[in-house]
Amino acid sequence: MDRTAAHTKLKNDILAEIGCRDDILIVPTVSGVFRSLYGNRVVNAGAHKADIILAVAPRGRMVGIEVKTGNATLKKNQGNWKKALLKRGGFHITARTVQDALDGIEESKK
Repeated sequence: MDRTAAHTKLKNDILAEIGCRDDILIVPTVSGVFRSLYGNRVVNAGAHKADIILAVAPRGRMVGIEVKTGNATLKKNQGNWKKALLKRGGFHITARTVQDALDGIEESKK
């Protein structure tokens, strides 16, 4: 499985695991590169945020989950988003497994 497919599978597995929980509100996110409907303009969407953004009960804390596979590390823009989130009282998770995401969500409640 290539890196993109592995990343997509892990992200989808995390979303499937947390999607029905009543203590989490998932904020829909879109990322990728698109062509505009008119002309040839290229649009980058979602390059400066986490892969998954949540609000977690009981206090509604904002949580960003960055999904990483293999030995990938945070890119500069992802690191900047993490810093901005933490400065505002949010919580950041770098998840290489579904369990990393689940553990991080529980940690964010403390």
